[in-house]
Order: sequence, then structure tokens, then C-alpha cells
Amino acid sequence: MSVMSIRFLANLSLAYAWLDANGSTLETVTDYVSMLKYQDASRFGGRYPDPLTALRIPANAIDDPRVVTIHEQILNQSVSFILLHEMGHVLHNHPG
Repeated sequence: MSVMSIRFLANLSLAYAWLDANGSTLETVTDYVSMLKYQDASRFGGRYPDPLTALRIPANAIDDPRVVTIHEQILNQSVSFILLHEMGHVLHNHPG
């Protein structure tokens, strides 16, 4: 994974954690990801908005211990899954 991909995943998990900890609907995360898939970046001035900006997550979101706990769990499990998935490709000699 590239550093930018890990940063995106970290920001997305922080947004999810903040929304969850504050009792907000999590559908906004799904809507954001759908927007990335189905909308052209030119609609946003040539660059998609980052998750924290698009979902209006406050700059001090990481100050809440509940948010940090949820964020770390999501990020650690996501990165672990991706690494183990890729190791499976290597183990089974999958191309690519």
C-alpha cells in the first residue's frame, strides 16, 4: 500500500470513529465512498475532498479517547486484513 492509501484509510477510519462515537449516522461514510466511485473529480475542482473535510469531522476529533479507541481498532484491523490478503496472493502464487 502506498503512504497516501494508508493516510486515506486512516482518515476514513477516523471519520467513521467520530461519527460512531457521536451517535451520527454512518451512512455518510458510505455516501462519501460512493461519491468517489461514481463522481468525476472534475466536479470538485479536479481533486476529491478528503474524508475529514467532506464529512465535516472537527479538527480536534482525535482528542476524544472514545474516537481514538474506535479509530485504532478499525485502522489496525483494516491494515492487518490487507496485509494478510496480499500475503495469501504470494503464498498461493497468484499473479500480480
